[in-house]
Amino acid sequence: MFGISFTVEGDIQLQRMLAVEIPQAIKREMGDFYDEAGTLVVKRSESIFASSGSNVETGEKWAKLAPSTIQAKRRRGESLKPLVASGNLSKGTEHTVSKLGVTISNKHMEAYGKFHQSSAPRTKLPRRLFLELDQATRSNIIRLLQVRIHNAINPTRATRTRLK
Repeated sequence: MFGISFTVEGDIQLQRMLAVEIPQAIKREMGDFYDEAGTLVVKRSESIFASSGSNVETGEKWAKLAPSTIQAKRRRGESLKPLVASGNLSKGTEHTVSKLGVTISNKHMEAYGKFHQSSAPRTKLPRRLFLELDQATRSNIIRLLQVRIHNAINPTRATRTRLK
């Protein structure tokens, strides 16, 4: 959740600009920010799936498949990559923008993904984190927010976002 407020005393025009015009301009910019930030998180998840978890930063790298799982996947004609049988989980991450923010979800989370994403204690099924923000994605989201606020405050000197 993002909130900003201003309290200004003095010049009436300055008060109006700081108390009304800038917050409204920021509010207009936030929809685009939420959409861009959501897209970054979805791309991050796609990157994790593409690398089979080898680029996970905040958790353990994905465990290799057990020999019995490899045999079962071969019999069924499925991909030998972890977390990819039908491909639904790897393609199911999406973002939804509302007035209050952005929601990242995976429509197949309940069926299977929640067990891998969870940090609950394990006996057999390994944790395979696929919704995770690395430092570069976090920095890019902060940069997006900074640029959106800058553009709201300085509409005549708007800048574009340069992501890492």
